[in-house]
Amino acid sequence: MDLYFMFFQFEPAIKLIFNISYIPKPEDFKELTPELYQAMYAKTPEEDLKRLENQKILAFLPDDAKVYNRLVNAYGEDLMIVGDKEISAFERTAEIIDRYCEQSGRNFETITDRLAYMAKTLPDVFSEGTPYAIHGKIRRSRLKSKDSKEDNIDL
Repeated sequence: MDLYFMFFQFEPAIKLIFNISYIPKPEDFKELTPELYQAMYAKTPEEDLKRLENQKILAFLPDDAKVYNRLVNAYGEDLMIVGDKEISAFERTAEIIDRYCEQSGRNFETITDRLAYMAKTLPDVFSEGTPYAIHGKIRRSRLKSKDSKEDNIDL
């Protein structure tokens, strides 16, 4: 895994996933209407527009109303805009989640179970500030208590 992907694509993608308890699919990204393009160009800073240059611009609009409501609760009512090149970050992140969960040998019944496992497995920086941060803290406290017990035995 390359560092650019890890820090500039994976981290924002996994944080969004942790925040809304949902793994975006390609069909969740919809091209903007002409009116939305016009509004986006009026509101978006020039630096962000340059990042999106020569790309199809899409909005993350999941069809599932519950997921959409969680998105609005976490990020507000402004549309989450991405370039078509950024969608691959979500696809790669979904592949990583699948790979980690498969390699664990466990059976995960829900997306919540899968994401809780990921939060326990990944460094805390990836779940920090999300509802899944508690799972990393639980892992750390278990590691500390194991270390403490081992230290007490050795003394």
